[in-house]
Amino acid sequence: MNPASASYPYGTEVRLTALPVAGNYLAQWSGSVGGISNPMILSVTNPKPVIGAVFASLGGAQACALTVLSEGLGSVTITPQTNRYPRGTNVTLQAVPDPDQTFTGWTGDATATSNPLIVGMTSNKVIIATFSKRPTLIVSTPLEGLSDLGFRLTLQGEWGTVYRIDGSTDAVQWTPLGWVTNTWGTSQFTDPWSTNLPQRFYRAVADP
Repeated sequence: MNPASASYPYGTEVRLTALPVAGNYLAQWSGSVGGISNPMILSVTNPKPVIGAVFASLGGAQACALTVLSEGLGSVTITPQTNRYPRGTNVTLQAVPDPDQTFTGWTGDATATSNPLIVGMTSNKVIIATFSKRPTLIVSTPLEGLSDLGFRLTLQGEWGTVYRIDGSTDAVQWTPLGWVTNTWGTSQFTDPWSTNLPQRFYRAVADP
């Protein structure tokens, strides 16, 4: 599950990836989701969704399974997309970074930076697409921006990561303003010292 958590806010989209062992493939999903897409995107709108993954044998050496994982902020389109390929099939993988993110390369059973990537299915493969994990700071709702309490903005980044929020009047010299634990992937931060400044720049830095 990505992101992995014991609980999720209503409406969270969770990416479910089935990992078959050698000689098997994902036949279908069951329970709260259906179909054969792998990964599968689950929108959490039920308090207790039940998910099942049904695996089956590839049925010999003339079929292969492909599992594609994503690390970082991005996704992958697979053409053609199925869970059981005849040996020798060429599959195209297109890495799609999220807004303001960057695709950095392929790992696992493919080591490359080309995008798209053509994969010849000669055996079972697990391929990992890696993306950057840059946080973003936005002002997007009527409750955000400058107010009597300060300047409020929203941080979007990795779940569970601690970010340091820095401020600057010239985008050169930066001062730590506070820390945010990004429990649910999105958090708010209010800068109470901004009300008397002509301008201020902000940045978020993952705290090691």
